[in-house]
Amino acid sequence: MRGQVIKVKAPWLKTAFYGDYDTYIIPGPDGVVTLGGTRQYDSYNLEVCKHDAAAIMERCVELVPGLQGAEVVGHRVGLRPHRSPVRVEPELVGGARVVHCYGHGGYGVTCAPGTAMHAVRLGLDLLKLKNKL
Repeated sequence: MRGQVIKVKAPWLKTAFYGDYDTYIIPGPDGVVTLGGTRQYDSYNLEVCKHDAAAIMERCVELVPGLQGAEVVGHRVGLRPHRSPVRVEPELVGGARVVHCYGHGGYGVTCAPGTAMHAVRLGLDLLKLKNKL
């Protein structure tokens, strides 16, 4: 899944926002805010698309008008693993115990912390089981 975001300087923004059409605004360190985004299945294009960038900016400014004129510090494009459902489960692979936690696609920032905690619990359960054998 292809994703594209814009990084802007907006140190006054302290709250995250999520809107329609994969629109999100996430404050980060040093006043840099991530504006997003896109969710393009089966696209492997790693180039910044000016049309996607314009659409992202337009949607984010509509959601938070104070972003109008914020200094753009960068554009990012990435490919994100996606599967439905997200895979969070233990498996025995060649004698090794493995806990899978992947496939979040565009929801990594919002749901990965919860699935990561679940994966840790599964891993701890595997370790407890190993110690009892």
